Amino acid sequence: LENTIVANSTSGGDCFNAGGTITDGGYNLADDSSCNFTATGSQNSATNLNLGSLANNGGPTQTVALLVPSSGTNPAIGAIPPGANSCATLIASDQRGVARPGSTNGNCSVGAYEYVPAATATITDCTDDTQIQSAAGAGGRIVFACSGYIPLTKTLTISSNTAMDATGQAVTLNGGANGFRVLYVNSAVALTLNSLTVTNGGVCCSQRGGGISSEGQLTVINSTISNNSAAVGVGGGIYNQNGTLIVTNSTISGNYTYQGGGSGIFNLGTLTVAGSTFYGNSANQGNGGATLSEGTLMVANSTFFDNSASDGSGGGISGAATLQNTIVTGDADPTGECAGTIIDGGYNLDDDGSCGFSSANHSFSNNQNANLGLLSDNGGPTQTVPLLSPSVAIDAIPLTVNGCGMSPDQRGVFRPQGAACDIGAYEANQIPVAFTTSPAGLSYTAGTTTYSGSQAPFLVIGGQYTISTTSPQSGATGTQYVWRSWSDGGAQSHSITVAATPASYTASFQTQYLLTTAVNPSGADLQRPRP
Repeated sequence: LENTIVANSTSGGDCFNAGGTITDGGYNLADDSSCNFTATGSQNSATNLNLGSLANNGGPTQTVALLVPSSGTNPAIGAIPPGANSCATLIASDQRGVARPGSTNGNCSVGAYEYVPAATATITDCTDDTQIQSAAGAGGRIVFACSGYIPLTKTLTISSNTAMDATGQAVTLNGGANGFRVLYVNSAVALTLNSLTVTNGGVCCSQRGGGISSEGQLTVINSTISNNSAAVGVGGGIYNQNGTLIVTNSTISGNYTYQGGGSGIFNLGTLTVAGSTFYGNSANQGNGGATLSEGTLMVANSTFFDNSASDGSGGGISGAATLQNTIVTGDADPTGECAGTIIDGGYNLDDDGSCGFSSANHSFSNNQNANLGLLSDNGGPTQTVPLLSPSVAIDAIPLTVNGCGMSPDQRGVFRPQGAACDIGAYEANQIPVAFTTSPAGLSYTAGTTTYSGSQAPFLVIGGQYTISTTSPQSGATGTQYVWRSWSDGGAQSHSITVAATPASYTASFQTQYLLTTAVNPSGADLQRPRP
């Protein structure tokens, strides 16, 4: 068990060990001592564990809400630090789909329900920065009741725990390329950004962090950090100075550094990236087109594409990093996609071999067949880079391996869509397509796989596949089958485009029989019968 509540059991205690083993993975809570929790963040006989009744609290299913007790604090609320036990990374939403963390301290709640406090400020005017400057200075939970580009007149400085949540709106914090960064997070302070865009921030002359500079705890969820810059500096998009930075289900794109490095993110602290896209970031005369890490870097389920580091090293990633389920490709740099010590956590892909991925870890090294599209709107709160068909990244990660099936992709699409999960931030939408033959049991090919009889393989929506069959095919003694038609009117071998609605294809064959003739008496003339 981890991050789990076991409470209010009416009889028999919360846990009963009938010869098995209950392993405490941390941050578990029970209201009696029967579970014998001992790991970090766990409690036995927890008090003030105030739970509601099973009810409709939003989302597709009923849930049990976390409530604030009349006195004291609920130990489940805001208890799990970001990054611990996958808080805000691989587990980025609760049972209802509400983003984690919800607390202004940047921590996740224990259990299936994420507690979100009431708003302390609501922004109703997205045409100037008067309201947002005041709210950011005060801290607390800031929500938005408007959409638009908020033109900033100065940096938003965060000096107390703050959560900015623009879910349901389209809000951009716009530095206006006026020579100042968009956000600054002080040390010992937590900031959570949910569903916002940070753009057009810029610093110069040995300053750091054009979009955001953080010395505290920064969590970026469902957000976009784009077109920020650091001239003669580092961290065009984000600069993490000895703090904790988590980037989940977000896009870092089009950021720029000159005579610096880490144009997307420059990291001196602890950086965790999950389910995110780095696209088109450029370090001119510097290292790390997308990221430059001199601290700790963990990357999972992410896509690095079309980044560059001219006159430097590591077009995608520079520094020490652990990668898992991640694509690093299309990044322009003479030294390669990766530079530094890269630990292969399995099911990764690069196109030049520079990341040191190994087939022993089920990774693809120097593989040119990722087949990625361009950064675009593919649904969800941020733009993403789609996987196109065919791609070796599709259905590459078996179910339950490396977290396959535990979390959705960057857009919120559930994994897996097909038989297995895809590598990278994007899970290709798939649909079962029905194939059969008449007579039954004959063979045909869809894409690169040959089938026989009635089958319904999962194929990528919008993907183009060649379907074909061989002819003739052998049958029982004295029979063969000759292809006659496909049900869609196509040629014996032709291309189909997979639609978002169910489709079926039938290959029809004509049965031919072997006719053996003899004459009696021997040597008599044999004439062919008329048809």
